[in-house]
Amino acid sequence: MEKFIISVSVLLFSFGFALADANTFYSDIGRSDERGDTTYYYNKSGKNIGRSDTRGDITYYYDGNGKNIGRSDSKGGTTYRYDGSGRNIGRSDTRGDTTYDYDKSGKNSGRSDTRGDTTYYYDKSGRNSGRSDARGNTTYHYDKNGR
Repeated sequence: MEKFIISVSVLLFSFGFALADANTFYSDIGRSDERGDTTYYYNKSGKNIGRSDTRGDITYYYDGNGKNIGRSDSKGGTTYRYDGSGRNIGRSDTRGDTTYDYDKSGKNSGRSDTRGDTTYYYDKSGRNSGRSDARGNTTYHYDKNGR
């Protein structure tokens, strides 16, 4: 009987650091694998302002308070909208508009988009207990330990 020894060495990730242009504080190679490098770009506040990899480039946009208000990539752009409490109340992209609703306690109570309306339900403990949408109802159950 013959014995074979197989040795496998795999580099999962490699990391690097590089200075970028004048508008970018720094960038780093977040991943390097068989698909190529993924590079992330950050502003002086440390916010991720972009990503570049073999699939293309993505740019992220922020308002004066640091809230993500949009992104753009090769497929188009996405714009995010917020209410006075800072909750995401909607987005617009190439698929259309999506709006989000909240109940009095601030929990997400619903969503409307091109697929229809979705309503979220909560139990007395404030846990998500179900939802209803155009495809039907989904109910969540918890055991006595709340799992």
